Amino acid sequence: MKTKKLTNIKQTLQEIADFCEGSLMNEVCGLVGFHNEDYIFQEGKNVASDPRHNFVLDPLQYLIFKDKYEVITVFHSHVIGDEEPSDFDVLMSENSCVPFSVYSLNTKKYYIHRPSQPETDLDLLSKFEDEIAKHNILIND
Repeated sequence: MKTKKLTNIKQTLQEIADFCEGSLMNEVCGLVGFHNEDYIFQEGKNVASDPRHNFVLDPLQYLIFKDKYEVITVFHSHVIGDEEPSDFDVLMSENSCVPFSVYSLNTKKYYIHRPSQPETDLDLLSKFEDEIAKHNILIND
């Protein structure tokens, strides 16, 4: 599992895209956090029984990451379809109180689902959401 410290959200989104684009057949997943003025990107281990259609982040990886960093989002790719989260994505985000981000290999866009009771720094989350919106606007142009 590769972990990188990055100075801004734009770099973090590029890391997510690069990691996702590296797996055209299976969904990949990972984590984005914040620590000491750095954004933290960590590749995840997808332990799903059907990684082509689903992702399950290794729970131990999540707990270790959460212990070290402020979690901003859990991310994963959609190899089929667009960036809209599945009903299961939304349910898992709501149940875990963690924002879930989706990167679509087809549209090259992101979507972030903010749960109704997020357990993350709302200022960091808002900055992340704003950068996703800027990225998606550029893709449309």
